[in-house]
Amino acid sequence: LCMYTEQDKHDFENRNITEQQVEQQIEMFVNGFPFVELVRPATVGDGITSLSYNDMWSLGELHANTALSFGEYYAQTHPESKYQPKLVKFVPASGAASRMFKQLQEFREACLKDASAIHDSKHAAAAHFFSHLQQFAFFDELQAVLQKQGNSVETALKNKDYGIIIDALLSDDGLDYAALPKALLSFHKYDDRTHKAIEEHLTEAAHYSCSNGIASLHFTVSEEHRDKVKDFINSVLPHYEQRFNVKYDVSYSVQKPSTDTIAVDLDNKPFRTDDGRLLFRPGGHGALIDNLNDLDADIVFVKNIDNITTDDRRETTYHCFNLLAKFHDYVNSYRNQLLTLIEANNDTETLVQSVRTFMRQFGMQSACAELETVSDNKAALHKVLFQQLYRPIRICGMVKNEGEPGGGPFWTKDSNGMISLQIVESSQINFNDPIQK
Repeated sequence: LCMYTEQDKHDFENRNITEQQVEQQIEMFVNGFPFVELVRPATVGDGITSLSYNDMWSLGELHANTALSFGEYYAQTHPESKYQPKLVKFVPASGAASRMFKQLQEFREACLKDASAIHDSKHAAAAHFFSHLQQFAFFDELQAVLQKQGNSVETALKNKDYGIIIDALLSDDGLDYAALPKALLSFHKYDDRTHKAIEEHLTEAAHYSCSNGIASLHFTVSEEHRDKVKDFINSVLPHYEQRFNVKYDVSYSVQKPSTDTIAVDLDNKPFRTDDGRLLFRPGGHGALIDNLNDLDADIVFVKNIDNITTDDRRETTYHCFNLLAKFHDYVNSYRNQLLTLIEANNDTETLVQSVRTFMRQFGMQSACAELETVSDNKAALHKVLFQQLYRPIRICGMVKNEGEPGGGPFWTKDSNGMISLQIVESSQINFNDPIQK
């Protein structure tokens, strides 16, 4: 066990974590993290549903050659309902941009000693950056900063003053991109203007998380950037509300300090800053599950801040997200019919068969197995049926595996032997096990 000061204990309390939780985190660093147990890959027909032309037609995707937004689709397919489901687009936007410029910062150190480092193969990314500089969305902003300093991009490149350009882009005397969140970077330039990453999400929300003329978004932001993000969004909202004839309902939350992880040194001892305080690091996107759970919404679209495209390529995005929501509505309606039968205490044998069909169709094999354990007790069986069905529905869109980085779909087994569908990252897999590999 580590010895903690009164200041440490005060910091734990402020983060809403206990000394025992910190010790458990350190123990994980010492012992390593358990790997996930893969059963088999999810494939079309075995965990993945491939929608046919007829499926998409019935879900309103091909009606009159126009894709209905989910709000329009719901109104048409539920004419008896006075209730429109509340839609929210959930965007993890707390990620800092510093990692995006890591290679530029490394080159900055090298070119201080020798500008010819640009020809070193390990700085190929920096060389590519400078040779394509005018194609970046932030080029005009960068040029303006340099001109204020009595310089220009062209002059700096001609004189091989690469450091001047990098400083103008990354330092707080310039655009300060190294300290900004990705949300506030200029990602695209078209229609004679630059578009910040966060603006592209405003555009998307107007097309698939809009109900009754209200486009709802929720951004998770870091505490130090919250005001900058809010001020920028407030400055551009009138433009987008007029453009798309909608009203925006934008909300924000901060990743909870209780999900942070203590930092350790190479000996797995708590790392301390120069002032003697313990250092904590924010968790990854999985830590946002609490923020997601706090949302008051019926359907939540999840999309990272930098997963965006431009206007001329956005139709595919609208098509896919609306289709996911419509497929969710299909699954949800099917599920609700079964819940109604359970509450009405209907004929058990027929009901169980219907629930089994539903579970097999939508990847709930372990839930099917649990039904067998209570099949002789009608009251217990109905309770299990209800518990298995009355919970959130997750619909994940899968793209073809073409060797790109990122998680993939697998059937996995947990420590209790329960099998379920999960999206698994490579870091979770034990590649030393030939079967798992």
